[in-house]
Amino acid sequence: MLSRISAALQTAVDTVAPPVPLQQDFIYHWKQVMRFYDNSDEELNVPIETTHLPIHLEQMLTALQEEQDESRRYKEDSDVHSGPCLEYLIQHRVPDLLASLTVADTPSGMRHLGLVFFSRLTSLTYTQLQSQPALYEPVQKIVKMCGQTAASPTEAQEVRLLCVLAAVIGQKPDLANLFSKSSEASADSPESSNTSSQESTPSHSHERASRKGNIIVEALLKFIDSADGRLRVKISESLLVLTNLPSTAMSIAHESSLAESIALRLAMLHCEVPSTIEPGELEEMHSSWGMDNPLDVKEPFPGCRQLAAYLSWWNFCDKMVGDSQPEIGQSLVCSIQDHFLVRQLQTRICAGAELASNPAEEDPKQLQDSIITLVHIGKLLRECKAPLLRIGLSHWLTGVTTQSVLDTSVRDSILKLLEVAHGDLAVETMRLVEVLVDETYDTALNTLVFSHLLPHKVTAQISSETETSLEGKLQSSLTFAPNNVQATLEGFLQLLPPFLRTGETEAGYESYLQDAQRQYQALWKKCFTLGWPLEVVAEDDGNSSDSRPEDEHTDGVAPILKILFHRIEQFPEQEYEFNLQLTALLSRLAMLPHAGLHELLLSPNQVSPSNVSPDQLTMGAGLVVSLRRLALRVAKEAPSIPNLQKRLKSTRNRLLGDPSLSEDTPTTQQSLTNEQESLLESIVVLEEFCKELSAITFVKYHLHSPV
Repeated sequence: MLSRISAALQTAVDTVAPPVPLQQDFIYHWKQVMRFYDNSDEELNVPIETTHLPIHLEQMLTALQEEQDESRRYKEDSDVHSGPCLEYLIQHRVPDLLASLTVADTPSGMRHLGLVFFSRLTSLTYTQLQSQPALYEPVQKIVKMCGQTAASPTEAQEVRLLCVLAAVIGQKPDLANLFSKSSEASADSPESSNTSSQESTPSHSHERASRKGNIIVEALLKFIDSADGRLRVKISESLLVLTNLPSTAMSIAHESSLAESIALRLAMLHCEVPSTIEPGELEEMHSSWGMDNPLDVKEPFPGCRQLAAYLSWWNFCDKMVGDSQPEIGQSLVCSIQDHFLVRQLQTRICAGAELASNPAEEDPKQLQDSIITLVHIGKLLRECKAPLLRIGLSHWLTGVTTQSVLDTSVRDSILKLLEVAHGDLAVETMRLVEVLVDETYDTALNTLVFSHLLPHKVTAQISSETETSLEGKLQSSLTFAPNNVQATLEGFLQLLPPFLRTGETEAGYESYLQDAQRQYQALWKKCFTLGWPLEVVAEDDGNSSDSRPEDEHTDGVAPILKILFHRIEQFPEQEYEFNLQLTALLSRLAMLPHAGLHELLLSPNQVSPSNVSPDQLTMGAGLVVSLRRLALRVAKEAPSIPNLQKRLKSTRNRLLGDPSLSEDTPTTQQSLTNEQESLLESIVVLEEFCKELSAITFVKYHLHSPV
């Protein structure tokens, strides 16, 4: 009822006094703005809220909007042509004057009003922006002003204008050239081509033309440290839009500070995370680049907000590397390597390796820093999805990158930690390597492991459609022949002598089959496209060592594997937690669908019960050789423990989670030394590890056995 009355009244008013034409109304409001500035300087010192300037500028924008809507109503195409209001605005260079007033902030508050005006004007006129210097030159001037003052009162309006421009450029990529530094420089001096063209040499002109860093990108980067999380999200979204444009990829990659600014912010956020944070809290934290706050943390802990901001920015870096143009992605990866990985993380890993090599000089704080750094790297590896960034991380970890300013590479430090470290430092190093396997960092694995394997024994690439399929079935196989698999199973299950076995002997690996099958199927899907070899061939005369001079100085075992095999033999001297992590890592390596690695870890030639002579164990190299050495050692030392079978069963029940069955009687508690307890734990871990390897062998055979 009220709407009908209002419509009737409006109709009556329009009949008595017809509405003013849009152009006339637009000119009126603009002249009112000019009349205000024609007054004395004393009136210019009043706050803008006390003037009518906001109303007049709003009416000008309303007229432009109505003119655009009317133009669209009668035009079928999406491009809107210039109407009389827009023509007047261009001819009288209204934006140029408003830009000057906005930069000068005259009167006080004009900057805020001008930024809002240009944000809406850009949205209305972006189709004419490229062809009208009177429109884009004032916008360039405003963009240069944005971000000059940190945490300014107009920060939100400045970011809004930059985001509007980024969105407009995303719709019309040709507009990006208007905001290159070369275009901006020529806009600042439009008469330079006439008045000083003779003074500029060709080399100077070429140099200026080659500098095409985007001024919108540079302006956005000034706000990435803003205290307002919502603004940071908008800035990040705009940067993702601009870095996805092919036309400006090279200029942004090589002429802007984008990569360096983002990498430095990552390094800064990492420094703000306290080193006292628990590894479990770090691993359980989940954060995406759009959320700085740890919303999923049930019980906030000291440093959780800093940790969330750091992981959120890492997630943004990963997304930018993955979504941007390759030139920008590679530039960002290089900056992250230089400013973050090398200068911060690598120094702490190297310090940890030095501490492990010199236990007498152990510094608790430095040790904690090294441990938490290893956890940080593992978290970054898990959260990384962009292929370029994964390759960059792999190159840094394996020492391939040439940007390191340190003498010791990460690879050397990790190998040193694996070799001599103990306690939490050793465990976290093992977990870091395990992440490389779980997340299939093939570049790192190729450098650390596969490149050292003997290539003459490997054939039949898994990418060959004639040999295998996604289901993993081979047409023919020597590696997964039934006889070989049966020999492997028997060798593992009979590795320990009967008097040291606490569980079933022939079928004791069933409890591991379900987990092994699930894990291997998931791993196979990840590795199927990597082109790893899945089959080995039998050695014959043509493959003898005499015909392979290139193999004279290699035994086909990577240094990292040699270290792990050696640590296997040191079970009784090592902590129980470390031994568990060591077997977990070797199990994950044994699961990898790679023929050379399978032969080294699960070969029937090594597992065969006939291969037990001391001479062969001394000369051999492989996982099973080390396991046999350990088995011979514990078989020799264990009989000195009184009530061996009872103690073994008690230790097994205690370690496998049934403490009620592990209580020793008073007679069996006597004369137990730490060395004897460690020996009992080593026997139990060794037995369970052999069962796990048997389950892995069975699962791989079940998946890849010939059709």
